[in-house]
Amino acid sequence: MILDDIKIKEILLKENYVSEDDIQTAEDFSKSHNTSISDYLLSKNIITKDLIGQAIAESFKVSYTNLKSKQPLKEQILKIPESVARKFNIILFKEDGKNITIVTDNPLKKGLSTQLKKLFPKSKISVTYSLTEDILEIFVSYQKELKTRFSKIIKSGEHIAPDILE
Repeated sequence: MILDDIKIKEILLKENYVSEDDIQTAEDFSKSHNTSISDYLLSKNIITKDLIGQAIAESFKVSYTNLKSKQPLKEQILKIPESVARKFNIILFKEDGKNITIVTDNPLKKGLSTQLKKLFPKSKISVTYSLTEDILEIFVSYQKELKTRFSKIIKSGEHIAPDILE
């Protein structure tokens, strides 16, 4: 879930990550330079992406998972079908016996809890928050090997590039 500047501003102020002065300066700058409040705060090193993630996680009342510092194993990621992972922006982050940790950018998304119970009926499920962009980067794990993708294209007989005429 990509939050808008107004929601991020509210969260950062409520959780005391920034001051009113910082926000006012960021708002003034963002209006005059057609940029976001978050971009300004990040560029001036007032906050970091991790702090934004932490603040948003706190607003959801869940833990924050930094996918840049620790990534799940590909085998774990692939335990969630790609279509489900993309629909809910979720990743299986950690498995420990019957306990699993799921990372998402919207812990409150409608249908998420039901879907997770279907996928992991005998597990205790914990949900954490991570930034949307970090989750999307992990989805590269669903791509097939290049050799497999080319073989599929060749078998289909479709042209993937224009023919070059002499």
